Order: sequence, then structure tokens, then C-alpha cells
Amino acid sequence: MRGNKLEPDDLKIGMRVKTEQLENIFGIWVYFDHYDYMDGGKIIYFTSDENDVDAAKAVRKNNGLLSIFYQSPDYESGEVDFYE
Repeated sequence: MRGNKLEPDDLKIGMRVKTEQLENIFGIWVYFDHYDYMDGGKIIYFTSDENDVDAAKAVRKNNGLLSIFYQSPDYESGEVDFYE
């Protein structure tokens, strides 16, 4: 971790994070139980494989409710994709 910015090795299932803490995370899909911009969210799964079968299991275990954070390794603009 650099400052309050997380690195890929810092990610752990169950930890609560905010988007700004993920600014240095590229090429990893981070699944949240729910995400609130002000409070952040709890990580339920993360993977570098967009088609990871275990991600679907984590979503089902969470009753299908989630948000997903992803920054492409090719991103240069600093923008992020966030899906709900």
C-alpha cells in the first residue's frame, strides 16, 4: 500500500474500501456486496479473469446484489468503469 492507495497484493475478501483506494489497481475485477460512493463497499471477490466461474458463485452467495470495479491495464485517462 502506498499512502491510502491499495496495490493488488493488498486486496482481501471482506475488506471495506473506497474507489479512490483502488486507483493503482489495473486489470483486476473487484466485486462488492454493495457500493456506496461515500462509504465504499465490502469486497466479496476479486479476479484478473473476467470469466472466472468462482465470481458467479460469489455473486449467487451474495443474493445477486453487487457492484463491480474494473480499470483496464490500458487506461491512461485515470477514469474507471463501475457497474451496478
